[in-house]
Amino acid sequence: MKKYFLPFFVLLLAGCPSGDRINLSTADVKLTDGKLCVYVKEKFLLASENILRISIWSYEEQKNIYEKTHTDSSPVLKANRCLPDLDDVNFTYGYSYSVTISTPLHSYVTPEFQAVNTAHGFALSKREN
Repeated sequence: MKKYFLPFFVLLLAGCPSGDRINLSTADVKLTDGKLCVYVKEKFLLASENILRISIWSYEEQKNIYEKTHTDSSPVLKANRCLPDLDDVNFTYGYSYSVTISTPLHSYVTPEFQAVNTAHGFALSKREN
């Protein structure tokens, strides 16, 4: 009996081996007609889901600069389609951002990108990992 007590006690203290994991999938960002377009590629879209929340994180400010929660009529997340509701976001040139799309089952996160002011106007600079 003693030989089973120690492994059981260790597992009890360590917690569930599959719990507390967050499912993060990849989203991407690009400019379309001079506006930010956040989308999920078809190979990364795990299921047809409704969008619950969209948030934009600023690395310099260390907080969300934009957050939109869909409660009543949440739009459907579609592959290779730009997210709605991002037209009124103001980016600061030189700052780094990341966008998170939350659905009931998954969260999709863009890689870090930077708002850049060029001779042709607003541009994005993606940070490659």
